Amino acid sequence: MPAHQYYYQTPGHNIAAGVVLSSMVLIVVGARFWTRLWYRQGIKADDLLIIPATVGSPSAIPATRLVGRDRVLTVATGILIVYGTARHAIAHRTEIPAEHAKNPLAVHSDQLTLTSKIEYPISVMLPVILGCTKLSFLLFYKRIFAARSRGAVNMVLVGFMVLIGLWTVAFFFATVFYCKTNFFAIWGSALDLMTFCTKGMLRSLALCISDFITDVFIIVFPIPLIYRLELSPKKKAATAGIFLLGAVTVATSLARMITTIRIVKAGFDPNEDEVFVITTWVYWGMVECSTGILAACLPTLSFFTRSVVFERPWDTLASAFGTRPRSSPARDDGLSERIREEDTLPYKAGRGGAVQAHSKPRPSHDTTEEAYEMANGRPV
Repeated sequence: MPAHQYYYQTPGHNIAAGVVLSSMVLIVVGARFWTRLWYRQGIKADDLLIIPATVGSPSAIPATRLVGRDRVLTVATGILIVYGTARHAIAHRTEIPAEHAKNPLAVHSDQLTLTSKIEYPISVMLPVILGCTKLSFLLFYKRIFAARSRGAVNMVLVGFMVLIGLWTVAFFFATVFYCKTNFFAIWGSALDLMTFCTKGMLRSLALCISDFITDVFIIVFPIPLIYRLELSPKKKAATAGIFLLGAVTVATSLARMITTIRIVKAGFDPNEDEVFVITTWVYWGMVECSTGILAACLPTLSFFTRSVVFERPWDTLASAFGTRPRSSPARDDGLSERIREEDTLPYKAGRGGAVQAHSKPRPSHDTTEEAYEMANGRPV
């Protein structure tokens, strides 16, 4: 009986995901850097970590090389999936030659070789992409909430960043050498994988479970800190909402974990379609990486959306009718700085170094500056 084909194993969904998510990642990351440069804030460490995540994610940056029939192609992860789908190596049923009909696990064909050559580099890059995205979140939190270098919040964040760094390195090398040095088995038959890559499925399961747990921590962590700020309930809810939109990443991480558990439970079942199994892995990996990058850019883009979509068109219209001069917060010849000097910050350092608020002249410390900017809807 042919294996059931789920929606995420169909050609249309894989091509659409590869094209749409690739485009969204490029646009959003580009908008993030544009916002930084336009408002002359400088590029921060959390911005820089998005770059390697984007390089390895479904975007238009070369990720690996595919060798086949004397041709060498340098393509991005998203393009790999689209290319594999077009070549029937992704999102198509496994073509089983007649001589292997009784033992599908022994099949070693051009189709499965290409499928494995697409899966392997994506699998290797997954922990790097996810790790860089998580570190980008944590560095952003450190910049916003850790007002004191010796505070509890800062110590927790630094400790968790070290943990994520070790997690990334460990799973990167575990994936590279999951068949030890028997690399031929990676694009061999399922029997080769069963013989030389005995820990491959357990590694994938451990990656997904630990990835989900760390995602939950990262998304939930800032919420209690936000509600300790002495801001209006409306501002608290709006700021918390920006971070909670990142829960989409947790949802995709959960979906990938559930599908991986199903794959591991099935094992090397001859009734399962090998191409469909690999398609499931790369599809959900691509979706999670993309949503993670989008979520990491949300705090910056929340201001970008208000500024470009609402304020800038109004400025243009007002200028046309002579109601007010057009100006930019970053290009006002020092006006913003003068306003900042006269402004006050409802601020104090709470327990553990978290930023809180009360009436006090605005300090010049970078962390408190950025906490103020975020609380008042400005790019951080």
